[in-house]
Amino acid sequence: MTFPITDTLTPGDFDRDFIQKYWGAARVSFAKDTRMMPLREAILQSGDLPPVKNAAQLVDDYCAIAAFLARPALVLKTLEVLEAELVLRMKKDQKTASGVSSYTPSDMTRKGHQIDCVFKTHKLLSGALAEVEFAHGFNNPGIQSHLHSNAYVLAKGEGGFVNKQWDPQERGRSSKDPLPLPGGVPTSMGNVGSQDFNRVLLRHGYQFKDVGAGNDHGEYSHRLQWYAIMTACNVTHTLALANTPLQIFKSLGSVFTRGNVVPAKPDIHFIYLWETIFDCFVDAKTAQEQKSIAWCKGTFNSPNYLNRELCTIKADALATLRVLMNVRYQKRRRDADLAISKLEKLRVQSRYKITEAYYTPKQDKERAGDSTGLLAWYLTN
Repeated sequence: MTFPITDTLTPGDFDRDFIQKYWGAARVSFAKDTRMMPLREAILQSGDLPPVKNAAQLVDDYCAIAAFLARPALVLKTLEVLEAELVLRMKKDQKTASGVSSYTPSDMTRKGHQIDCVFKTHKLLSGALAEVEFAHGFNNPGIQSHLHSNAYVLAKGEGGFVNKQWDPQERGRSSKDPLPLPGGVPTSMGNVGSQDFNRVLLRHGYQFKDVGAGNDHGEYSHRLQWYAIMTACNVTHTLALANTPLQIFKSLGSVFTRGNVVPAKPDIHFIYLWETIFDCFVDAKTAQEQKSIAWCKGTFNSPNYLNRELCTIKADALATLRVLMNVRYQKRRRDADLAISKLEKLRVQSRYKITEAYYTPKQDKERAGDSTGLLAWYLTN
């Protein structure tokens, strides 16, 4: 077995057909003359591994998570825990999600079609996700740390908020220039470069609102993948891991997670564990267009498949989540129809108070191309 990933994938399949094939010569460090060795050995030898409980079984955890996400029925069953929490929150505070509690699905929606309305949900879904994320140690570094060698930080002005000129400063590029990292869930906008993604988001344990990935991808898809993982580990006990979800997440930003495309292709040289496990494309053609080989058939290793299923699922067991996902889909579709750029809205609207922002003006490394992206932590009045 190799790509595409299908719902028959087992942890053993992922180890044999993916890890051993594409990560047979993983990097130990960022040095140009770094040693290359099989992933399991590279993890144990690398100085770039964040603290974990059991480094020797980290690859087993990758394999177990890949196989878990390849079983849509199991993931959806796990997300019923989230559904119950959403319903409970609405019962406790009717104002939490005005529109949801009184919303009656139309016949079209009951049959699995998308709703065509947008209403305020007052952070019902994001609040439920954030509570579990914080409980597992995500989104709250509270530390001084550097970012990466090409990092840019947007300058701050009056009141300590990022100024609207968006002046990039070369900050956080080494351990000699550490930055106080913010708490909370950042919003990813535009085309965020690979270094910002790996060394800021993943490395420091930030779940993120993925606005920049597109409407079909879904801004909550990755957070829902990880919610299911955390819940399967600690609530339904349908997933056993040797390391904590936070430790695994942080490790995915490490140097050894870049694999090699075998056999090599003219314009595709590397593959990453994140894209293989969590960010597969929906077909081979799309993967090729995006300079990747990672794709799957109907599994939740693709955020697009997860987002589509949650927007159209007919099961009443996830009815509230379906409505909330549809609301987000319709809102983003409306924004796209009106050519509203989230980046531009942050620039010009005074109600957006950006407390911290890391910026990628350009990257000409590996597959990043010329990127323009922003990771922003912001407050709204």
